[in-house]
Amino acid sequence: MWSADLTPLALKCYEDKMKLLDLKDNESTNGIDYYADGIFESGNIDSSINRSISTNSDFIDQFDWRNRHGKNWLTPIRNQGRSFFCYSFCAIGCVEAMVNLHYNRKLDLHLSEDEGARCSYEDDRYSLGGSAPVVLDYIKSNGICDEASYPFIDQCCISCRREQVEPNEVVMIDNYSEVDRSVIDSVKSSLINRGPLTSGYLGHAMTLVGYGTLKEGDVITVLYTRNHIERNIVIEEGDDRIGMTYWIFKNSFGTNAIGNIEGYWYILFNNFGYMRKPYYITKAYATINYSEEDIVCEDADGDGLYFWGLGPKPSNCPSWVPDIRDGDDSDINYGEMDMYGYLQELPTGITIKTDTICYESHLESKRIGIVNDGVLTITGNITMTSPSIIRVCEGGELVVDGGNIGNADIQIVPGGTLTVKNNGVISMASGKSLEVPIGAVLNLENGVIE
Repeated sequence: MWSADLTPLALKCYEDKMKLLDLKDNESTNGIDYYADGIFESGNIDSSINRSISTNSDFIDQFDWRNRHGKNWLTPIRNQGRSFFCYSFCAIGCVEAMVNLHYNRKLDLHLSEDEGARCSYEDDRYSLGGSAPVVLDYIKSNGICDEASYPFIDQCCISCRREQVEPNEVVMIDNYSEVDRSVIDSVKSSLINRGPLTSGYLGHAMTLVGYGTLKEGDVITVLYTRNHIERNIVIEEGDDRIGMTYWIFKNSFGTNAIGNIEGYWYILFNNFGYMRKPYYITKAYATINYSEEDIVCEDADGDGLYFWGLGPKPSNCPSWVPDIRDGDDSDINYGEMDMYGYLQELPTGITIKTDTICYESHLESKRIGIVNDGVLTITGNITMTSPSIIRVCEGGELVVDGGNIGNADIQIVPGGTLTVKNNGVISMASGKSLEVPIGAVLNLENGVIE
């Protein structure tokens, strides 16, 4: 399931290692200090318990904020160095991701882990560690500066320097709440519907970003980083781990040639007491360079549904935007997502993102979304059939260049463009009419719309 190597954790002295994991002298690390890759299995195995709590779930089998709506919402892996500041790196990593999700854009602000660690406690925690919720309390009350203004210093005995800093950005959070880790579906629900969580393994705090489910036939690739040899492990029929949930954590040991190169830990908990208490953040927002008007409300796949990040639909969304949020704004074939992570399947569609010329009729029965910077040029003759529709989104353009669209169903939103030239013809379907709203552009150079 997992491979061992000389990791940053393994290289720590015994005392520091036990302190970081919050273990007593007579307790075992179970090998987590040498965990380098793959899925680490923790705790004693009781297959009957694990099957009952892992397989009877209403939620989707896997979910990962590193691949949602075609984006990785996490900021880059950081390195806590020799410090015990994992609790601050965990909290800050969660806040940074939530800022991205609040604005529905990859701002990837780098916030100050040093401030979070040194200012949330009155004493020096460099070699003591702390709690992510304490950092979240601090951010809720004071905000957190950017890393460039308040850089991380990998040394002990440094006091809070907040009053000496002139920040480029300050991020606040509204609130945070604990998730019941004893109920797996509660953790899954919070991850899916509220965003990444603060959590971790034993005493080591990490940002919880997703989960997966082991299935028969799954192949786990294990990389032995010291000699770069890969080995595949196949989960076979009857394996007690089938149906169990493993959890994906963003770690703060950096990315390098020693240990886990990717920078993430994948942990299968046989004992959920080993999972550090999870917390979700209700809202994280910037206070200097961004406002609520900077939230992106877009239909990036052209399916008619919009995504605006987490939270309620913002006031800057155009009036025609439906209240239903797109569950996957990178795929026109999927619509709304339910509370369990399942996506509504839509009729087959194609998203036009670049210059595309259509000579033949292969688009006749497809839903077509022309999105920002996309141009679809029709030069041949096509006849649209149900459920086909051409939707011209903001920044997209439909060009009928000497071609003919029959039985047409075309929607244009403000910011979209329709051009008809060189005797092009658009024949609208029965009961359909072409509406060109204010803000949209119609260039009828030489052609007919009937």
